[in-house]
Amino acid sequence: MRKKFIILFCLTVFFVSLTPFSAGKEAYEKGYLEERNGIFVLHLKGSPYEMGYQHGMLTKHLMGKSKEAFDEAVPSIKGGRAGEWIVKRYLFWKLGKMEKYVPQEFIEELKGMADSITEKEVDYREILLYHAMRDIGQVLACSSFVALPQTTKNKELIYGRNFDFLKGSSLENLVTFYEPDKGNSFVSIGWPGMIGVVSGMNDKGLIVGILTAYSKDVSFDGIPSCFLTRKVLQYANNIKEAEEIIIKSKRTGPNIILLTDEKEALIIECSATKYALRKPQDGLLCSSNHFLSAIYERDKKRRKTLESGDSEKRYKRMERLLKENSGQIDIEYGIKILGDDVILKENTLHSVIFLPRTLEFLIAPGPHASGNFIKFHLKTLEEIHHQ
Repeated sequence: MRKKFIILFCLTVFFVSLTPFSAGKEAYEKGYLEERNGIFVLHLKGSPYEMGYQHGMLTKHLMGKSKEAFDEAVPSIKGGRAGEWIVKRYLFWKLGKMEKYVPQEFIEELKGMADSITEKEVDYREILLYHAMRDIGQVLACSSFVALPQTTKNKELIYGRNFDFLKGSSLENLVTFYEPDKGNSFVSIGWPGMIGVVSGMNDKGLIVGILTAYSKDVSFDGIPSCFLTRKVLQYANNIKEAEEIIIKSKRTGPNIILLTDEKEALIIECSATKYALRKPQDGLLCSSNHFLSAIYERDKKRRKTLESGDSEKRYKRMERLLKENSGQIDIEYGIKILGDDVILKENTLHSVIFLPRTLEFLIAPGPHASGNFIKFHLKTLEEIHHQ
């Protein structure tokens, strides 16, 4: 029940300003928003504050859809104003422990977003709380795989990923291209109002995807997970640098982070105080939502996850499908894996295939993402239909 309170409250305090939106391309200063075949694509450029302001100005209408999605998925908080006040105090107490680990440039970006919502004054900490929701509530799932060049038909690495969110959610997908003043350019596939990263690729061909895991090893003295992976994309140029950022950072709780470039792949299974590295076997690597490393074998929450959910079933299905076609895996087969009846869930928000050598990615938006994939290029923004 606490998780439901947390989710609804986060969205209630954040989505405070909705404005109408006219179809077509919308621009504000260096940023612009466009719709491409049903997928909203946001382009941001400049300083952290400038990008946050552009984001807020251009996506207010989509933030309203996000609020509706959470309202539909989560029942109302009971207890009236008194209940909301108690939950608010509890959440901001937890947030206060995490905030000091958030890089100042990301705080500035959130302040820019908050300042762009002019109809009602918004505290950036309310938006920050929204970003920390995943670390407080652990509400996401997901499935991911990597096929290294020696296992693929054209000898190029393929990264596939389903991002699963709240059941029944109509949350809007948002593909955001970042050109920050500092660090790498990158693309992030998320949703309106989200400056952190759950799925993304930078201009060096480094890809990161984060999956929820479950463990007793948790803490609120650490950086919220979506900012940790954002830091990786913006400032790491290769897997080794990404690994160093993740391992050296103060972390909040259990996550499975899958990293890859055009030749290599690595999974970091990590929690607040522990981590383990998992590398490909026979050129293949996959994960769902449970740890496989020996250091977590006796973790009670891990065992509970295996007993109560479908994580192990999805993992074994991915593993079998990859092994069955090793050496002949291509984009079409990767799409087939993501759309498999066992692996694809009714709450899959997006399915994506990343191709790091060419800096291309294909995305099918959800919920229950399937069917037509649209291909984009990180630099040229080329758009191609792919059935």
